[in-house]
Amino acid sequence: MSRKFLPKLDEAQDDFFGGVKSNVRFAIRDKAGQLILTTKRIDEEQPMISNSSVSGDGTDILGEMIYTTFVPKYTNPATFEVLQMEAFVFDLFETEVNTAHLQPFQFNNVTYTIDSLEIKQQTLHLAISTEGEPEVLPSAWRMEIDNRLIDFNSASLDYINNRTVYKLQFENFEQIPTNLKLVPSTVMIKKQIDPIVLDLH
Repeated sequence: MSRKFLPKLDEAQDDFFGGVKSNVRFAIRDKAGQLILTTKRIDEEQPMISNSSVSGDGTDILGEMIYTTFVPKYTNPATFEVLQMEAFVFDLFETEVNTAHLQPFQFNNVTYTIDSLEIKQQTLHLAISTEGEPEVLPSAWRMEIDNRLIDFNSASLDYINNRTVYKLQFENFEQIPTNLKLVPSTVMIKKQIDPIVLDLH
């Protein structure tokens, strides 16, 4: 049985301290205050441009984070609002999982539940969720089996019915392991701020 392996945990520790990735969440409005686009949900406001077409990810260029976005000229953008700052850092947290008796576990004083764990067509499907949207939460989860980190082949992070929901897939599994450990891929720290409003004219 072949799997997608990462190094042993003790060999990979230097990678956990290798860097910090930062993002900003922002909004752009027209002169009337109508929302043109946003990278962060704003209650009951529908942007002119779909959220799915907008990213708050930045690019590190010579130590400076550069954020780029585009809007059509006809939208007449007037203000740029910085709403939230985010940082992605590594964390050596791990939790033991007995797959025959799935139990809730704690990460950063938040309770997570393993909603499902099953094999479909030699792919291990794992669903994890927690209530609300914690300010500090993993961006995704890896597994550790026999002291080796196993990366996911597919991962999603969604907010559904007031819960943060992870859905992950790990390929090339013929059966569910008896024991495994869950390890955060990276940890996302979100900082709410009073909006910083920049005039675009």
